[in-house]
Amino acid sequence: MKKFIYVFIVTFTLCFFISFPSFANEEPIYDDDFRVGQGAFFARGNDIVIDIDDEGNTIIKWDNGSMKVPKNTVVFGGGEKSKYETTNITMNNGEVAQILAAGWGDANTNVETVEKATITINGGIVSDCVAGGGALYSEVNYSNIVINNGNIKEIYGGGLESIVVDNVRFDAGSEDNLEGSGNRVNNVNITINQITMPNGGRVYGGGSNFAYVGKTNITVNGGNMSEAGIVAGGENGYVEASHILINGGNIGTYESLQKGLVESVELEVRNGNIENFYVGAEKDETSKTKKVNKVIAYLLDGNIQNLSAGINDGTQMQIDNQNYKVFRTNDINVENETIEETELTDLSYQLTLNLDTLTLDPKASEQIYATVITNPEGYESLFPGNVNFKSKSPRIATVTDDGIVTGVAVGKTEITVTFLKETKSVNVEVIGDEVVVDYLTDALIFIIVLLFITIFCIFRYNIR
Repeated sequence: MKKFIYVFIVTFTLCFFISFPSFANEEPIYDDDFRVGQGAFFARGNDIVIDIDDEGNTIIKWDNGSMKVPKNTVVFGGGEKSKYETTNITMNNGEVAQILAAGWGDANTNVETVEKATITINGGIVSDCVAGGGALYSEVNYSNIVINNGNIKEIYGGGLESIVVDNVRFDAGSEDNLEGSGNRVNNVNITINQITMPNGGRVYGGGSNFAYVGKTNITVNGGNMSEAGIVAGGENGYVEASHILINGGNIGTYESLQKGLVESVELEVRNGNIENFYVGAEKDETSKTKKVNKVIAYLLDGNIQNLSAGINDGTQMQIDNQNYKVFRTNDINVENETIEETELTDLSYQLTLNLDTLTLDPKASEQIYATVITNPEGYESLFPGNVNFKSKSPRIATVTDDGIVTGVAVGKTEITVTFLKETKSVNVEVIGDEVVVDYLTDALIFIIVLLFITIFCIFRYNIR
């Protein structure tokens, strides 16, 4: 009986571990033979930090360990043909060749998978690229790349679909089946706050070669990319949907695609400087597929030196105001444009107020209601921001952040209402003499109280 119970417990335990795979991470390793001696560091799902030591050498640190690595090292957040819940790479300083969010797999049955990957670059040099996916057969569900500083040649939202070892190229996808690539990233966010990118560098929403990316978001808040550029799609491959938000920075070139297939692009330019802007591609690449099916561009503010429709599917893109549409406000400065005026859609916003004059008694209040409308209608969400209220003379009338005006003293003043670059005003007049009475009453009360305190103090002093 005891033997039976023992066998049952052992069998149950083994079945439990077989049925529920463990995601416990192994110790990181360094592979000297990767790419015939280039060398690769595999974090194996451990949180790692890339930095420098006191001698200036690049080191990689993790809990209870660290390692000095050469400058040409490829850094993988994952491992080899493994599964990880998370990977997390932070770079503060030093130099490496590549940083990939995941590891690599060698076939459809040995796919490297990561549920959630994070890469944060605060400084240092990445001489080749940062990628939101892995290499060859790999899949990342959610990838988040944040660039706060650093010198980086290229950034891919997706992974590296192919690698070359000893002059032999290995692929996980093909030009004939871009959507079915074995190298996949389903969702990726790229945020660039500050960066230095060398001549010819690119930020790709998609991946390298024949990689697959589902939904990609790129937000550029600043940085020096004046000799580099942004591509909504991938270097090739497939991108389902790409959203680009440019809030600042200096950018040499923007284009919606280079090669491959991009289903849809939505772009907002809110600030910054772009030298060359192509709604499609900059040039006709030698590729079987080189098409974007839909582009909606909102040029809201900032500076564009040259605006062009570009190339799509081997021919000049036609801005048909259906699948390909460009909205432009008066706030954006475009020096040269080759797109016909009739192909551009003017977009404007207007600040409206419920009143333009206001008469109040002292201590009385009334609210100014501000509304933002657009022409064409329905694009109000493109103009986020707060309406600001300010009184030119708060001693006459005050105003709250919500637009509530309160009379203070008899006189005239003006309330200015500002939204983005538009300003309107409301003339305010406070009438009546209630404030004078109030001031006299307050003064009389103060004198009475002061007199009472004085008498009280004298009385106490005489008693003593």
